[in-house]
Amino acid sequence: MKKTLIGIILIFAVGFGAFLLYQVTKEEPSWKTYVNEELKFSIQYHSDMLLPRSPCDSFILASSEEEKNRIKNLRDAGIEIGYEIQGLELGFCIIKPGGRTLTLVDIKEYQPSGVHTNITFAGRDAIQVKQDNFVEIFVPHPSGEMMRIWYRYGSNFYEEIAFKMLSTFNFLE
Repeated sequence: MKKTLIGIILIFAVGFGAFLLYQVTKEEPSWKTYVNEELKFSIQYHSDMLLPRSPCDSFILASSEEEKNRIKNLRDAGIEIGYEIQGLELGFCIIKPGGRTLTLVDIKEYQPSGVHTNITFAGRDAIQVKQDNFVEIFVPHPSGEMMRIWYRYGSNFYEEIAFKMLSTFNFLE
């Protein structure tokens, strides 16, 4: 009985040690810096992401190789990915509905649905609008225009990656 108990403890200790070693040695994805000269911002991104193809496009992190290929095909066909994303899609653009410049006060009228929260983003007053797994951030751009930053995610894991990316966002002034 005593030998069995010692054997179980020993097996548990070896297994736990192997788990800890795996956690320490597993390769974390590298992060790179993206600079958008036209919209005047920089952000760090997950190295496995599909990069924006134009200044007002989105980063995409697919949940599988199959999804990555499907998204590439949709993009190549010029089809908007929309709500089909299982991983993470994060995009940026300047918005001027009807050619007019928006203020933060206008945002509730421009985007009435979702939960509105006043936040600070990149050192500026901003508004976040959240509805399910879709989040928009409206922040005044240095040009005086309104910048819309949005992301949609398939799970909390991808939302954490979006938070990490957005915490590195900086305007180029």
